Amino acid sequence: EEAAAQSALLKTLREPTPLDWMLRGQVALAEEKLDEGIESLGNVPDDHPMAPQARLMAGQIELRRDRARIAEQYLREALRLQPTLVQAHRELIYILGYQLRRQELNAEFQALAGLTELTFDNAFHWGLVRVAVWEAEPAAEVIEKFLAADPDDRWSRLALAENYRRMRRYDDAKALLAPLPKTDSQAQAIRIQI
Repeated sequence: EEAAAQSALLKTLREPTPLDWMLRGQVALAEEKLDEGIESLGNVPDDHPMAPQARLMAGQIELRRDRARIAEQYLREALRLQPTLVQAHRELIYILGYQLRRQELNAEFQALAGLTELTFDNAFHWGLVRVAVWEAEPAAEVIEKFLAADPDDRWSRLALAENYRRMRRYDDAKALLAPLPKTDSQAQAIRIQI
């Protein structure tokens, strides 16, 4: 409440600075005004020192809304601006893990290991994703939310179809793959397995 009051006061005193936009984004996020938060954070220019943090926060907001594809875009932008941003790598690991994107997931774990000491859980999950297949049903529940929030999310569509295939829900898997072109090699691989 105090931050919101100070932000409102700043609006009356001057044109907003990048730090003002960052504060507005943080306040909006705290107040669950997610669209307003994204808009405010988007006003922090790329050349400002807070830009990586603003993109990270935007990615976290989108992930909170289950929009994995858009969250990934913001997280990758944060890492383009500051490759050492540990939390952006952690958030990407979450998305890539659910979407079964093992090569990219491995690259993110390698990047994270180069930046910070991995926790036991980090090392355990990294080892698991290299050789194990997740339990399909709980993973499908998360990915269903991703796809419901963003039907154009190709990676989530593929991951959900793969989970449905593993659950023997073949008709559901085929229906998910139907919008993807016949030239989509990942979709074709799942179709063949079905």
